[in-house]
Amino acid sequence: MASYESEASLPSRSGHYTNLETPRASSRSFELPTHHVVDVSGGARSFSTADLYHADAVMATNTNSTNVDPNAPLPDHRSRFLSDGELLLAANPVPTRESFATLNEKDEKTWHQRSTELISKMLNTNLERGLNVMDVERRVLRYGPNALEEEAKTPVIVIFLLQFYNLIIAMLLFAALASLALQEWVEGIAILAIVTLNSAVATFQEYSASNALAALASLSSPQSLVIRDGMQQVVDSKQLVPGDIVILVTGDVVPADIRLFTSVDLKCNEMLLTGESEDVPKKYNAPIHPSGAGKPAKLTASNMVFSSTTITAGNARGIVVETGMNTRVGSIAALLQAKSGSDTKEEKKWISNPIGDCIAKHRPKLTPLQRALHHTGYIMGVIALGVALLVFIVGMIRGTEDPRHPSRPTYLTMIMTAVSVAVSAVPEGLPMVVTICLSS
Repeated sequence: MASYESEASLPSRSGHYTNLETPRASSRSFELPTHHVVDVSGGARSFSTADLYHADAVMATNTNSTNVDPNAPLPDHRSRFLSDGELLLAANPVPTRESFATLNEKDEKTWHQRSTELISKMLNTNLERGLNVMDVERRVLRYGPNALEEEAKTPVIVIFLLQFYNLIIAMLLFAALASLALQEWVEGIAILAIVTLNSAVATFQEYSASNALAALASLSSPQSLVIRDGMQQVVDSKQLVPGDIVILVTGDVVPADIRLFTSVDLKCNEMLLTGESEDVPKKYNAPIHPSGAGKPAKLTASNMVFSSTTITAGNARGIVVETGMNTRVGSIAALLQAKSGSDTKEEKKWISNPIGDCIAKHRPKLTPLQRALHHTGYIMGVIALGVALLVFIVGMIRGTEDPRHPSRPTYLTMIMTAVSVAVSAVPEGLPMVVTICLSS
């Protein structure tokens, strides 16, 4: 943790505060001020804002006594940059990351059910003047840029090769090689052609899907009109932070998830989120019915507008409540980026090797249909191998010979027969049928 330097007088026993702390420049890239809580003996406990934000631990040192009065008031100047939720968390002597995450999760789900006055207090912003420069810089460090996170694209050749890391495809390749070994040229070449065509179609589909995240990012607004320090100014949308006051007019692309506090004949196109092509009316004072009130749940709240949607009519002002990957469209992007880390336990068994682990880093998360196909291929493979082994054993016991090649040894004849049985059990057309159905 970075070291901090500040000059501030500690509160006296009577609860009066002489002056506010003034952070001084440091050689580090950024600094966060240190705050003090009074104990019953007049000593002070110090902890940084970063400890409150991340809730990893309260870094405290007591100069005079280890007894802390839990009812001692917090310094008034802390409310300049701490939300109500963070103040509640700070009052907990043993805060944890889990409790902080639970608190944030609860807050995020109820932005539309809170009054704009309460939200402005939670986000420590002013509806008329907006944030100041120091607030913005501090929140950019805390929340990061207002942009969707992009992962490195998987090369096309890697996507193509990943299509062969599939149990059914592996069985088909084995069947093709076995057919060629048995001089069944037509069947062997046909199976290879089917496997190659299936892999090519699947590669095209997956590569197109990998561009979906870039398409989402391209829908974001490059610039936004905001109010900061009491003045309207145009800023880069990536620099928006929770608490910013944004002005929206007809034709604007919404730069973040925003809770409205004024609106005039506002309509928004939310087809990107809901799939509905009709414009949705928005009102800052729209009534909100809590869950269980007998009212149908709406896909989006009427008093909020969401990132990457478009303002088609009217104008409005609102408070930014979520940015980047925390927005609704960010949740969609997170699903697109999901990898195979949440695959089923059965899948992990057959990829738990160096090659499988490497492939799992690039392979997208499997859908329920793909999991079912893997499971079906596994069962069919076990049954085919079992039947082939049984045919081989019975043929060896009976001493079966090939009437077309009487001089061929029995074991070689039965090996070729067992392979033929296994090949016939493989559904050559299944991968192609599934791929065509999914691409149509």
